[in-house]
Amino acid sequence: MSLQTPLKKLADDRIAINLGCGTRVAEGWNNLDFSPYGRLARRRHLASLMRWMGLFSEAQWHAIQSMNGDTIARDLRKGAPFESNTFDIVYHSHVLEHLDREAASPFLRECLRMLKPRGRLRCVVPDLEVLIKRYGDAVAGVDAEEVHAIRHYDRAVDNILEQMVRTRPGGRENHGVIARTVQDLVYGDPHRTGELHRWMYDRISLPRLLRQVGFVNVECVAVDESRIDVWNTFGLDKNPDGVPHKRNSLYVEGEKPAESDGSLEHDVQRGQWAA
Repeated sequence: MSLQTPLKKLADDRIAINLGCGTRVAEGWNNLDFSPYGRLARRRHLASLMRWMGLFSEAQWHAIQSMNGDTIARDLRKGAPFESNTFDIVYHSHVLEHLDREAASPFLRECLRMLKPRGRLRCVVPDLEVLIKRYGDAVAGVDAEEVHAIRHYDRAVDNILEQMVRTRPGGRENHGVIARTVQDLVYGDPHRTGELHRWMYDRISLPRLLRQVGFVNVECVAVDESRIDVWNTFGLDKNPDGVPHKRNSLYVEGEKPAESDGSLEHDVQRGQWAA
């Protein structure tokens, strides 16, 4: 399950991987993604033709252009193509919630396996506690007949439920019939693309899960806090204006034990992570 392509290194010789990177890439990082945009980023001529045919919106075309051309195309639900003890840093943002609940532990064990001893994982997910609190506040606003209360209520409900139940991938709603039909045939529905949310986490459940699979020194941190050296220079969790890239997020870090001998392997058969 090893990858033949040489891995990139940061300026200080650390090796870092961004799993499910999307358009969020940083200099010197290795990036892995299986979204349609990631695959088309490696086929620029085909993407240009599809754009000319009107099969992309401008926002979708911009997303493809933003993708790193050397992004590794890999479905994370089938495991990760890296040797044990490879990375100093493993990072994934808004990935874990797209896996079935029972697939989360095997996936995190893979992250642990790939890390070097004392390597660090940073995991970002939607924060269930924050989303529920905002829902409660919205309900209270409706009860109090506040201005725009219904709008806030609808948004709060959508933030919790919409990505669990949507039947068409986001970004296709405003396309023409032909473009939607072609994209549906090529990419499939949200279940096939892995876009649906399968589970939610908070500051209790996610740290507990990391400890259960073997991480130590697990802690919740703020968006701009990390034990990873020079973390904020990578610009993965915050936009250039300082605003968090993903609002309502929970940030949790954990470390691989120093005494790990590299023999850790996940105990799930290849391909059994599928949502």
